[in-house]
Amino acid sequence: MDRKQLLKIVNVALALIFLDMAITGSFPDLFPRNVYHVIHEEMGKVFIFFVLFHLALNWNWVKNTLLKSKKSAA
Repeated sequence: MDRKQLLKIVNVALALIFLDMAITGSFPDLFPRNVYHVIHEEMGKVFIFFVLFHLALNWNWVKNTLLKSKKSAA
């Protein structure tokens, strides 16, 4: 699987996890405490993993963007 295909999958996963966390975070009383723990707090950990993976897949862009802005500011 190439980087672009992998990035598409990671982006969709990030969107779905973010939506899950937004809904469960906005309405925590709709869920029993043990269910809330799994679908909100544990998915938060999964979300962090996917964010780091997303950054790793886009690291060249991040590096080039940050370096370009530093060079133009100097």
